[in-house]
Amino acid sequence: MPRFTSFAAGIQHVVDLGVGRTLELSWNEAIPEEDVTNTIRYLVYKASNRINVFSQGPDYIATSNLIKLVGLNNNDVYYFAVRAIELDEDDYDIEELTQVGLHLYEYPTTTLETDLGTSELIIPVDSVEGFPLHGFITIDSEAIEYSAIQVTPYPAFIVSSITDRGAKNTVAITHDLDAEVLLYRGYPDNNLVIQRGVPTINYPNNCNLIDDGYDGYCDGYARSTTDFVTTDYSAAEDNVNFPPFDYCGYHSTKLDQYFTGTLCGTYAGGEFNGQRGFNLYERSMARLEIQLEQTGEQTILLQRKWEGERCPCMDSRREHQRARCPICYGTGFVGGYDIYFYPRNPPTGRILVRYHPNEEDLIIQETGLNQENQPNAWMLPFPVVKDRDFLVAYDELGNETWRYEVLKGTRNKLFYNKIGKVDLVVRRENKTDIMYQFPLS
Repeated sequence: MPRFTSFAAGIQHVVDLGVGRTLELSWNEAIPEEDVTNTIRYLVYKASNRINVFSQGPDYIATSNLIKLVGLNNNDVYYFAVRAIELDEDDYDIEELTQVGLHLYEYPTTTLETDLGTSELIIPVDSVEGFPLHGFITIDSEAIEYSAIQVTPYPAFIVSSITDRGAKNTVAITHDLDAEVLLYRGYPDNNLVIQRGVPTINYPNNCNLIDDGYDGYCDGYARSTTDFVTTDYSAAEDNVNFPPFDYCGYHSTKLDQYFTGTLCGTYAGGEFNGQRGFNLYERSMARLEIQLEQTGEQTILLQRKWEGERCPCMDSRREHQRARCPICYGTGFVGGYDIYFYPRNPPTGRILVRYHPNEEDLIIQETGLNQENQPNAWMLPFPVVKDRDFLVAYDELGNETWRYEVLKGTRNKLFYNKIGKVDLVVRRENKTDIMYQFPLS
C-alpha cells in the first residue's frame, strides 16, 4: 500500500479556474511502500453526492498530482477524492487507456456476460472498450491476468493459462452473470478525504463570443446578445429610402433661393414628386432633411460594438475593460466601434447633425484643463443613434472639429406612430481622450 509523503493524505485542493466547466485538482505526492521500483498512480473519484464518492468506484487514473477536469456542468456541485495505488510496471501499459486530459485517463469498467467457473480461460464481457491490450483485471476478489482482448464475435478477455487465474496472490473463484469487471488497481491507500468543487465562469471572459462551441477554456457561455443595454430602434431603418425633396416641379421649389429672396413667383407646396396630395411622413422627412442640408454639419457616426471578439484587456481576473485601451477603446470588444456609411450621402457616407449653440468653457481639474461642453443636437431618425455612440463633426472646410459622445436621445413620434426628429444630448470629449486615436479610414 503506498503512502503520501506529507502528513496530509488524499486530495487537498479543488480550484475553480473561472473559465467555465473546468476544475483543477491537486494533492500531495505518494511513494511506494513495498517496492521502490513500483509505479505510483492515483485513482480519482467523482460524484454529485458526497455519500456516493467511494461507493461507485473511481472515474479516472492520474499519473500526476495536478490535473484539470473539463466538460463539467457550470454551477453544479461535485465531490472528489483521490487514492494512491502501487503498480508493477508490467501490470499494464497506461498509455493504452483512453486519455481524457493531461496526465489523466479514463478508468475502464465492464460486466460479465455469463457465469464464470474457476477454470475458464475466455471471459465474455459486455465491452472491452478502454481496456489495455493485455494486463490484469479484477472480478470480485480474484485478480486475473489476460494476454489479449477479443472484439469479435463477442467481446472477451483471453487468458493464456490456468495459472493466470487467481493472480496477484488471489484465489480463482466462480463469478455470477453481471459481476463487475474492473481494471486491476492493486491495494489503494484508505484515506477518506473528500473535497467539494463548483465550476463557474467569470463573466466576461476573454473569448470570441461570436463562436459558440466548447474547447475547455472558451465555451460560449459568456455570449453577449446584440445590444441588451439600450432599446433596439432598428425598425426606423426601414424608412431610410424616403423620396428626396422635390426640386423638379414646375414651381421650382428650391428653398435656398426661396428663403434668400433670389427666386420669386413660386411657393413651397403644391406638387410633390409629380403628384398632388402627399404622404405626411415622407413630406415631413423631406423638409427635415432639407433643413439639415442648410444648417447641419457633416458628421461621421461611430456605432459602438455590443458583440464580437472580447478584448485582451479583459480576463478572468479583470471584470471591466480598460477605459483607455487602444484595442477596444473602452468598449470591451476588439475594434470598439463600426464606422456607419450613410447611403443617402455618397461618397462620404456622412450623416447631417444640427448642433445647437451653447456655452463653451474650460474648467481646471486635477487632470488639467477639461472641456465643459454638452450641447443639444438633432438629426433624422435614421441611422439609429444610441447612447455611447460617437459623432465626429466637420467644419465647412471639411476639417474635423470635435468628437462627441452621445449621452441621451429623445425620439419624437410623428404620424402613424413613426419616429420623426431625434433630439440628442452629446458631450464634447477632450482632445486627449482615447477616442481621438480611433482611425476613420
